[in-house]
Parts: sequence; C-alpha cells; structure tokens
Amino acid sequence: MNRTGFSIAAVCLAAMLVTGTAAAQSLNMSLLAQKDDYTGSYSDIWGYTSPGGVEYAVIGHRDGTIFYNLSDPFAPVEVGYISGPTSGWRDIKTYGEYVYIVTEGTGTGTGLQIVDMSDPENPNLVNTWAEKFTSAHNLFIDTTRGIGYACGTDKGMHLFDLHTDPVNPVQTKLWRALGHYYIHDLMVEDDTVWAGAINIGEMHVLANPDESTLIEAASWGYANASTHAGWWHSDHRYFLSTDERADGRLRIWDVQDKTNVTQIGVYQTGTGTSVHNVYVKGDYAIMSYYTEGVRVVDVSDPTTPIETAFYDTYPGTGLFAGNWGVYPYFDSGLIIASDMQSGLFVFSLDIPTDVPLTLVPGRPAALLPNAPNPFNPTTTITFSIAKPGPYTVEVFDMAGRVVTTLFRDRADSGVQRIVWNGTDTAGRPVASGRYISRLVGPGVSETQKMMLVR
Repeated sequence: MNRTGFSIAAVCLAAMLVTGTAAAQSLNMSLLAQKDDYTGSYSDIWGYTSPGGVEYAVIGHRDGTIFYNLSDPFAPVEVGYISGPTSGWRDIKTYGEYVYIVTEGTGTGTGLQIVDMSDPENPNLVNTWAEKFTSAHNLFIDTTRGIGYACGTDKGMHLFDLHTDPVNPVQTKLWRALGHYYIHDLMVEDDTVWAGAINIGEMHVLANPDESTLIEAASWGYANASTHAGWWHSDHRYFLSTDERADGRLRIWDVQDKTNVTQIGVYQTGTGTSVHNVYVKGDYAIMSYYTEGVRVVDVSDPTTPIETAFYDTYPGTGLFAGNWGVYPYFDSGLIIASDMQSGLFVFSLDIPTDVPLTLVPGRPAALLPNAPNPFNPTTTITFSIAKPGPYTVEVFDMAGRVVTTLFRDRADSGVQRIVWNGTDTAGRPVASGRYISRLVGPGVSETQKMMLVR
C-alpha cells in the first residue's frame, strides 16, 4: 500500500541498507553544516521561526544559550548568546515570540530565562523568573493554551500561565505526585499530561482540563524500565516512550484503553546504547540517541517500526555522550541536532518519496510537498488531479514575485510530476533561499514551502 512520504519498497530497501552497513555514519540524511564555536559541553536544542519565516536554532551550552540564523543552512550565523548559570543541563522551548530556558545550574541568574525574539537577530533577555523555582531539568509549553510546565525541580511540577503575559508568568499549580515520585520529562496533548517517572520506571497520565488542575488518570510500568520521555503517535491511538539507560529502547504503546496499556512495538539500535528524546512528525519518530546519533524510524505501522534514516554525530563509544537533542519541526524540512561534544548539526532528510493516487474526498486537486527539500539544484513538484481542467503551477519568491511558471495547461486525472531546476523564467539560476510553489485550478489554490540551498 502506498502512502504520502514513503513507499514500502523504499522502507524495505532502507532496512536492508542498515543491516548491511552497521558501521556507516549516515543513511538518507545529509549533513549541511556543523558548528562547534565554544569550549565546554552542549545540551538540548530547539527551533524558533520568526513571523517572517526565518528559522533559528537555539542550543544549550555549558555557560548559556546560543542562537543561530539558518537562512543559509550550509553556513549558520550566530546572532546571539544569552549567558546563564554554568550547567551541563539546559532545556529550551518557545511560545509566540519568546524563547524560554531552564537549567539545573546554581548561583546567579537561576530560574526561568525569558528571551524576547521580536528582533530575532538580537535576542534579548527580558526576565529571569525565579519566584517559584530556580532550577528545573525539563520544560514543556502547551502552545495552544499558553501553559508552561517545569519538571525535575526540587518542589514538584510547576504549571504557569504564559498566555496572559508571556514575560511575567504566574504560577497556577504546584503539583506533587502521591508518593512524591520524580517527574523527569513530559509532553502535553489534548489536555493530558504524559509524564516520565524515570526513577521508578513508570509513565503517568494526568488529566489537565485547565491550568490549575491535574488529576492522576492512569499509569503503567514494565521490566527494565527507565522511562525518560515520550510523544504521541500521529493518530493518537498510540504513545511512544524512551528508556534512558544501557540497552535503552523506543517502546510503542496502545493507549486506547488507559486502564489496559499494552506494548505493541519496540526499536533499538543495539545493546549497550541509550536513547534520549523522541518526537513524532507524520509517519516518523525522530530520536536523539546519544552515541548512535540521530535516528529516524518509520512508525506508520506501530507494531513494526523500521529505521529509515540516521546520522551518527558521535564517532566514539560510551553511553551518555553524543547526540543530546533533535528538533524536526521546521517548515523547510531541516532537522537540527545538538551533540554534547561537537555542538550544532544541520541536516536535510533525504528519504525517497512516492505519492498516493487518491485525494482527500471533496478536493479537486492537491499540491504535495516537493522532494527533496531542501534541494540543490533540482526538486520534484508533485500534484494530484481528481477533477480534470486547466491548472497552473508557479514558483514565487518570499516577496510574492513570480520566479517561473512550470505548468500552464489542461491536466487530466492522475498524478503529475514536474522538475524545477532552480532557475527563473529566463533560465538564470536563482539564489539560495525559500520559495513557494503554488497550484491553481478549478476550485483549488494550494501552496508548499521549498528551500534551495546552493
């Protein structure tokens, strides 16, 4: 069965390639840039996108937080450094035009750092909120509701309102679990907190209907557990968790009945290694896997996760070294990662793609994401037609100017593919940067973002 973004044949090929090249550094991922500008270790990483669409990497460092402009992903440019308490742990999230940072460091400057990104080329520390806690291991922000969550503190889990005033948080709940177990990391989805209780090897589910209410709803444990973090599967029937320990692994759980959670899938790179964090984007789980680097696993069939891409950022051996964090949510398709020893890594994901032959009911046509993306110098733009008629496919720059027209004709039902070679209407190569493809036809106007990197 074919589906958007990946073919079963390509998955099988990728699996065979991994089996035959266990010592390879990469598969289906291209390194665009790497930055190691400071002495001392690095920690977590997150991404920020400005209202104008410019993407930034924000990476934790031993003595502060570094901000990089990724307009040219082959040559990231540092635009700011926010100093903070010295620490090997720093966690970062974003909300609106602000970046929020926590650390387990002590001394001057402890608390929740709040960085104003309204001028993203000049990040500005506007507040350090230390009213309710001074150190925390991890941070999550429910951007839909504007609620922040700090865990791994000495007091419990803190909930705070960011919606009312993102510069001046107000604590709305201090929650301590029955038995006072430690929450190491968490994620929030659909008014539910999924919390990793790493020290007792359990995942806990907390109903969170508002910013001041947390109610224990379910929990589960398992053998050899060291439950670090987790993320929702795309269809919300399954949950993915990671074990931070030797022989750690990704586990996939059926959580439709929270009173009877069952493990249905598992993935690990090999014995003696540890996974750290996991995020889900579409059909893929993207993991930071310490000494095994960034790992991308197809979880469209949650019972049979298949590795489809990886890049090993750390050539050495060990357990808790190498790739700390990864961020896969940029519109451009870039993936950024932090390596504890080597700093920032910028990747493109080069998984082969195919296209479904059916459309969403009621849509006369659909414009699919181009592939590869980012690209140099060519990319394939695909559109699928259900209703025959006259259609146009054009490329625009970010100022809204037409760069070139790729198709202007009658299209019959079916899948159409057009290759753009990165030139304008006169055949001249265009500059690196972001571009927009647009499909216009009877009852349809759709766009997709593209990135050309020369």
